[in-house]
Amino acid sequence: MCCKQSRAVVRATPTRLRVLSYSGLLLSIYTLYIKLRLDQDASYTALCDLAEQVSCTAVFKSDYGRGFGLTQHLFGPSSDYLNPPNGSIGIVFYLLLLFSCK
Repeated sequence: MCCKQSRAVVRATPTRLRVLSYSGLLLSIYTLYIKLRLDQDASYTALCDLAEQVSCTAVFKSDYGRGFGLTQHLFGPSSDYLNPPNGSIGIVFYLLLLFSCK
């Protein structure tokens, strides 16, 4: 009985990983969309802006909205190629995770 339960958990793990990867990929695409809209229109209000104190656009406008706030210290804030938005880093990460699933 114990072996059957552990086999079921092992079989369900790739499915769970795919679901989590798709969820992360969708969230990353949405955050990249918000960042691109904010670059075009500074007054854009995203759905994740719940209140003035809880605002995802404030984070995307800050230094932490690109390269998790770390790459600007290495490559400078003006480098778009080496200082990508967090959403694009997430897209690459979740695609790699998704392709590594069996």
